[in-house]
Amino acid sequence: MVGALLESAAIVQLIWSADADRIPKIIDLQVDYLRSARPVETFARAIITKHGRRVANVRAEAWQDDPARPVAAAHAHFLLTP
Repeated sequence: MVGALLESAAIVQLIWSADADRIPKIIDLQVDYLRSARPVETFARAIITKHGRRVANVRAEAWQDDPARPVAAAHAHFLLTP
């Protein structure tokens, strides 16, 4: 579930930042689980590290109580369709 949250956060950030009307296609997703996630509210944020014409790189983090202590982090590459 945490991996899906990170992927969704990355996709939404890409769509929002580019005002895209199409969903970007995922090329690669790597999730690093940093600590155990508890069954409580979990938040995520994504930062676009590089946005090219065809490919975008995004980093996403998920946390529960403290944003400074993420429970997971992800690096993703997306194919952008015109």
